[in-house]
Amino acid sequence: MFGKQKDSKNKAMRDNEELTPWERQQLLREENIEKKQKKSKKILISSNLVKFNGLRKKRLQKRVITLASIFGISAVISLYAILPVNRVSNIEIEGTDSQTKTAIIEASQVKKNESLFAVVPTKFLISQRIKNDVATVKDVNISLEKNVVKFKVTEYDIVGYIQRKNTYYKLTSNGRELNVGQKATNGNYPLFLDFKKKTLLHEAAQQVGEMPKKVRFGISEIHSSPTKVNPKRVRLVMNDGNEVIGSIDTLATKMSYYPSMAKALDKKGVIDLEVGAYAYPYDNK
Repeated sequence: MFGKQKDSKNKAMRDNEELTPWERQQLLREENIEKKQKKSKKILISSNLVKFNGLRKKRLQKRVITLASIFGISAVISLYAILPVNRVSNIEIEGTDSQTKTAIIEASQVKKNESLFAVVPTKFLISQRIKNDVATVKDVNISLEKNVVKFKVTEYDIVGYIQRKNTYYKLTSNGRELNVGQKATNGNYPLFLDFKKKTLLHEAAQQVGEMPKKVRFGISEIHSSPTKVNPKRVRLVMNDGNEVIGSIDTLATKMSYYPSMAKALDKKGVIDLEVGAYAYPYDNK
């Protein structure tokens, strides 16, 4: 093999000696160009490698900065979340009585020392829960003052109470019943008695809600007193000593006549508004 390489080299030298000076110059020029191209390729590869390493380093730095920022923000939020300043210190309710306040707090599911992050983003849902669960609440505005949660309540009119055992439950003008009871009634509201059907109770409550307050507050008791002819018949005991017979479906309209009819009575008695409108003293019953 060594002999073959030597022969090849000798042949190339002989071929080179046979070339003219111009041809030898051209051959040298081509060899120089080839050497330069090889050198240029090496420089280009080296340059690209440097650029690639630089880009890789920048991307790595950017990724590290991003991860550090996310971790830092998460750490700050976590720290803030456990601080007392981010906890519910108190719950205040404006616009209602103690029984309804209890019902609102239960329906809201907001608790003292709870994170404000669980309250602030869900104010709408809390408001909807309260309106669905607490019959007397028409609307509720939830606000935050420092770390005190405040409920400002707008209620439906209270039209009376329903008694179950020894507990009284509020009835509202929209015919709903508060699910939190109390041991005694408050205010000049009538007591609804003997209502076996909830539909009749709710309809009667709505009718009372349409009455003028002066007439409504003059009623002491509303008894369901159905007959075969009229299952919606009711008997009203008034605070002035009179009684009224009426029908639930026309109660609000016909009770507007009560004040003038009561004045026309010489003695306490019964005012019958079930079909027409007439009155008679008790002793003529």
